[in-house]
Amino acid sequence: TNSWFPFNIGSGSGITQSQTITNIGDVEAWPFINLTGPGGPFTIVNESTGLAFTIEGILAAGETLAIDMSFGNKTVLHTDTSGDVTNWYDTIADGTEMWFLEPGGNLISIEYATTAGTVGFGYYPLYLSP
Repeated sequence: TNSWFPFNIGSGSGITQSQTITNIGDVEAWPFINLTGPGGPFTIVNESTGLAFTIEGILAAGETLAIDMSFGNKTVLHTDTSGDVTNWYDTIADGTEMWFLEPGGNLISIEYATTAGTVGFGYYPLYLSP
């Protein structure tokens, strides 16, 4: 991974933000997102493709959620304050889906109802072999 990934997209009270994320690879890349509580629900939209992804679960203070949108390896893992990890895939809202970053710029919008949580975002750039 490149040294500037992952990065913090927002923190604090009620995160609502849009930012252009540039996929420096030359093929689609699948993002990973890390949330810390308290907060929820969480929605992230790739405005460039029109695809949206929503988690309906609520995180307590100190809990985390690791979302991996990787092709063939999609996971939503919740870690509670005691360190126990559970599958939260069933908290994905109906009608939403995990998505990819197109090569080049992608306008990403985030909404996270939180009082002190954070959102981290990253991806591994992928390249076609010459």
